[in-house]
Parts: sequence; C-alpha cells; structure tokens
Amino acid sequence: MADQSTALNVLQGITLGIALLGAALGVINTWVRLREDRVRLRVSAAHSILGGPFGVSPWHLSIQVVNLSSFPVRVVEIGLEPGNTPKSKLTILSPMTADSGPWPRRLESREGVTIICPPDLLSNPELTHVKRAYVRTECGTMCRGSTPALRQYVSEVRNQKK
Repeated sequence: MADQSTALNVLQGITLGIALLGAALGVINTWVRLREDRVRLRVSAAHSILGGPFGVSPWHLSIQVVNLSSFPVRVVEIGLEPGNTPKSKLTILSPMTADSGPWPRRLESREGVTIICPPDLLSNPELTHVKRAYVRTECGTMCRGSTPALRQYVSEVRNQKK
C-alpha cells in the first residue's frame, strides 16, 4: 500500500510539472503572438555629410526608420518633437529620402528609409528644445527615438544661437 501511495504521488508530481510547463509555454506563445501583431519601427537620428545643392554645411541631420514588424507598414509623417510641449512637432513636410524614393513610403519587413532633414531646419527656434525624432504610420501609430547624434545636433544649434 505504501508503494502504491508513493507511486501515485510521483505520478501526480510529474503530471503537475507537465501541466505547469504547458501553461508557461502557452503564456509565452500568447506574448509572442501579440508582439508579432504590433507595429514596431526603429527611429534613429544620425549625421549625414552631403555635397551638392545643400550649401556649405558640412553635415546635416538625417532620420532613419526601420520596419521591425513582420508585415509591411506605410510611413506617412516624419519629424522632430520638442520636449517642452508634448503636442508640438516639427514635421518635415516634403522629406528628401537618401535614395530619392517616393514619400510617403511603404516599408516591407526589415526594410528602412533615411530622410535628410532640410538645411532650413536650423533656423527654427523650436529646434533648441528637440528631444526625439518621430514617425507616424498610416494607421496612426507613433514611434519615437533619440540618439546621441540628435542630442549633439541640438547642442550645436544651441551654441550657434548664443
């Protein structure tokens, strides 16, 4: 009788362990599925050195957007956000893409686009308060990002204004 009771407890323990493993895998699978269905874009700012019709400025600010989603996304708006007012934005109305492609842009999964900010952006007084770059998709999703290059660019603009 004691052997039968011990065997039953071991069997119950194994069953409980398998049930807990199944529940944990179910939760992980649900989390992964929910994450796959979300729009994910990486937004980063960088320095761009350009020649040609852009004037004498040795470098410009560029904003790179990479689609990390598992489905295509259409990016329709891009710009900079000052940190002093959450609703205010510096939207780049006619962005110039580094590859001279069309705008707005449909980005396939793992595809990216680089926007060159216009030189007249330096004259905007709100630029000294910029904290991050942003993009808005056709479905209204906003994604934001900040980099040391953006902070350096804003710092340079502040120093020029003094």
